[in-house]
Amino acid sequence: MNRFFASMLLVVASVLAANAAAQARFPSKTIGIVVPTTPGGGSDQIARLIAAKLTEQAAWTVTVVNRPGASGTLALGEVAGLKSDGHELVIGLGSNMTFAPALMKLSFDPVGDLVPVAFLADSPLVALVAETSPYKTWKEFVDAACRSVRRFTYGTTGNGTSPHVTAERLRLDHGVRIVHVPYKGSPLAMSDLAGGHIDMTFASLGAALPLLRSGKLRALAITTAERSSALASVPTFAELGYANFEQPEWYGLFAPRGIPSAIADEINAEVNNVLALPKVRTAALAQGYQTRPESRRAFSKMVQADVRASKAVVLRAGIKID
Repeated sequence: MNRFFASMLLVVASVLAANAAAQARFPSKTIGIVVPTTPGGGSDQIARLIAAKLTEQAAWTVTVVNRPGASGTLALGEVAGLKSDGHELVIGLGSNMTFAPALMKLSFDPVGDLVPVAFLADSPLVALVAETSPYKTWKEFVDAACRSVRRFTYGTTGNGTSPHVTAERLRLDHGVRIVHVPYKGSPLAMSDLAGGHIDMTFASLGAALPLLRSGKLRALAITTAERSSALASVPTFAELGYANFEQPEWYGLFAPRGIPSAIADEINAEVNNVLALPKVRTAALAQGYQTRPESRRAFSKMVQADVRASKAVVLRAGIKID
């Protein structure tokens, strides 16, 4: 072997050894989880639950930072441009990873610039009205919206989010006359709903449960194939005659492109260990979330499939940004 190739091999070996040493020390500092919505929403709830348990079980220091804006894509864009060492993660969900890119022109590619690291949970969307609303059923609400001379309004977590697309499908496919009012998070939308400023909203079950339990909101229908044990008396849209209308919201951890596989695997393993804990499953269910440990490969395939399905829904329904 000549001297040049011997030197190159030494350089490669030293780089690999340095990378291995750096990965062995992971985490070397606080891990930050960026949440794309305001405090109290579904993303925030599940992020704080997982962060607390990672701190407890893995002895990692994990913090949660809220960066709402641009329908949840502001946080994605900020994290996508950071160093790929596993210390900065972001919550991606069906809204900001799949629907928003299909409807909005972004300066980055959520799927290309971010790597799926760990699936966290999903939660059904719920059609909500204020407890003071005269409408006790979804049919009553739809009939009133279609008859009224005024335009009924619905709030969501922003343009291009799952609640927005869900409501637009109802408006376009089933003639429900409602006008979109975007917010920066479900807590703001639900607060205005309870106060009588809008007529209806879609929100994740996890975000809605506290206000449902306190009697400030009423659930009319749910967007899963089967009823939720947390809302056993609330019918599914399928039961009400709406075919192919399943739309849960999912939540997962993403890292900037280029994260070392060993670090991504370690985060995935630690998160899955937390998700497998009975006390975590119980706590998540009580908040309206279904946790499910997944491999990175399975999570990535799910995201890719959801991206394709979301684009098809947007094109078929002709949904546009307000």
